[in-house]
Amino acid sequence: MAYSPSLFCFCCRLFENANSSNAPKFYSTDGFNTWWKLNPKVANHEPSAQHNEYFFKWKELEKRLRKGQTIDKKELLAQRKLKNGMKF
Repeated sequence: MAYSPSLFCFCCRLFENANSSNAPKFYSTDGFNTWWKLNPKVANHEPSAQHNEYFFKWKELEKRLRKGQTIDKKELLAQRKLKNGMKF
């Protein structure tokens, strides 16, 4: 967990990469910190094509993680076994 005075769009921050030049950077890398202008900015961001693409990628990842259908399935299982074996 980290504190930030800026707002970030979770799915855009998660999936945006250096090749994504058509999305505003303040939702993913720079953050948004002019709170008094938040309402129109978020309302304009949410229906954007880039946000929708990243949102569906996030939901797809969430679904695959829940079902255990990811590339790193074996690694995740090993981590869970290790975590469950540890005593705190």
